[in-house]
Amino acid sequence: MKTSIHTNSSFMKLLSVDELLAVVPDLVFVLDVEGRILEYRAGCTSDLYLQPKEFLNKLMFEVLPAEPANMLRVAFEQAKFSKKLNTVHYQLDVQGQQKWFEARIVMSQANRFIMLVRDITVDKAKELQILHQVQHDHLTGLYNRSYAFEFLQSQLNGAACEDEHVALFYIDIDDFKKINDQLGHVLGDHVLKEVAQGVQASVRKHDVACRIGGDEFVVIACGEFTRSTITNTAKKILSAIDTASKELALRFDISVSVGVSVSSETNCELTELVKQADKAMYHAKHCGKHGFAIYSNGM
Repeated sequence: MKTSIHTNSSFMKLLSVDELLAVVPDLVFVLDVEGRILEYRAGCTSDLYLQPKEFLNKLMFEVLPAEPANMLRVAFEQAKFSKKLNTVHYQLDVQGQQKWFEARIVMSQANRFIMLVRDITVDKAKELQILHQVQHDHLTGLYNRSYAFEFLQSQLNGAACEDEHVALFYIDIDDFKKINDQLGHVLGDHVLKEVAQGVQASVRKHDVACRIGGDEFVVIACGEFTRSTITNTAKKILSAIDTASKELALRFDISVSVGVSVSSETNCELTELVKQADKAMYHAKHCGKHGFAIYSNGM
């Protein structure tokens, strides 16, 4: 038995474009080949970045901030030459709130751009939350081991191209097993958090601090380094741990040993840089703990 679907063609003829767009959550823009806004439909949202009188008959790239405007300009050019749908995500400040939007752009047969814009703030927040969980250590909030070595490799690649150097600070808490055994794992976790905060607070904003496992931390820094700048950073880390130890007021002081290795033309392999920083860190432990050492061939 065949089943057929019948539609009321007269009803469909009476259904207007406006009625259809009224249930679409997207903003719909029609633009000319230069990117000038000719028409728009707001659908069922009134959450506009600008009111229509402020953007109609103006270039899309003139009414938006520089960063999203440049992103859209590229997407428009790609849509013009590929004749395919292009998608771009960007941020805007709407009524005092930072919101994420997705724009889908295509060139129509009438030689005009059709752009559909949707608010994806909620979805983006979930995406960023998942990414944060994947990249960060759940206890200390620092970046985790996986991210640390991905970032280190990317910095080494970039440094080789830009004739810069990468410094790796390898940090280990002295006698951490004794802390766990004598004070318990709850206080041990608290020590890890305090050390993490101290390490993070003692480095530059664009340096990356990570917990790579147990009581081991690293700081990855890129730029031009002298022995003096490396020494100052290592001393800041030790000083921050001294402060944390006093605030914790435990039965014994908390201390760390720091080993440093620096990339060069002959030393730009990730595994070698980590190995050298690790050797330098153990050298610092053997020299009395709560100190630092910069790797040299004699170690």
